[in-house]
Amino acid sequence: MIQHATWNNARILGEESRLGRVKVGYTADLIVVDGNPVENLKVLYPTGVEQIVDGKAVRSGGVKWTIKDGIPYDAPQLLGEVKEMVAAARAARK
Repeated sequence: MIQHATWNNARILGEESRLGRVKVGYTADLIVVDGNPVENLKVLYPTGVEQIVDGKAVRSGGVKWTIKDGIPYDAPQLLGEVKEMVAAARAARK
């Protein structure tokens, strides 16, 4: 599944010599998640997923870091900042 979203799409675009892999010389924007997406794709949800562990709801997974053009961004912090911007924009429209 992950290969379909990365390498295969680079091939379709004719860009497999520079995209679609984490490799020296390739352009790569990455996300770092809490969990193994091969075991559970839901760890790719931006805010994670709630699971029941020993009868208790536990939130796990989620995007922790976004790396764009080599610059790491704290994803939960970015999400909070976007929520604040949306709230401010909505308040300004009233």
